[in-house]
Amino acid sequence: LPPTVKKETLDLLRKYVDVRVQASQITLADKVSREPLLREASQIRTKLWSLAIQSAKDDDRVTTSGLYIQALGGLIDSYTARDEVLNRHIPEIVIISLLLTFILAGGVLGYTSGAAGHRPTTPVFLFVAISFCGHSSHYSFHNHRPGPTASRIHSGYPKEYAGATARG
Repeated sequence: LPPTVKKETLDLLRKYVDVRVQASQITLADKVSREPLLREASQIRTKLWSLAIQSAKDDDRVTTSGLYIQALGGLIDSYTARDEVLNRHIPEIVIISLLLTFILAGGVLGYTSGAAGHRPTTPVFLFVAISFCGHSSHYSFHNHRPGPTASRIHSGYPKEYAGATARG
């Protein structure tokens, strides 16, 4: 990178890594502690991007500024992909509602079986099948690993980066 932006860029990259590591050590449920760190990381990315554009103006060689802009774009893409994966989950209220409905249905099935004096086979088999399918889908959902194209899937650059990607 050109000397005009090299020191500030390195300092910002170090600070960005520190902030991202701190944010990764906070649980997703603790939004109060996590949000300021994510905002700070976003501000650092914006500063890094403006420094990258400045470096491209100061030194337009592809081997320096061009590759740096490409690497910075990769950093933004990986953050976006990671953020999307972290935010992709079923809300707890939905899971709790399904669990309560399932327990209530089992209770009703047990009560009607006892009141009738025999166990109806079709509803019992359906109940067992649904519980097995629910367990299997829960297992496959939580053990899903993104494929090789996951790093290329993103929602695009944030609006503050728009228009500046044509040079990179």
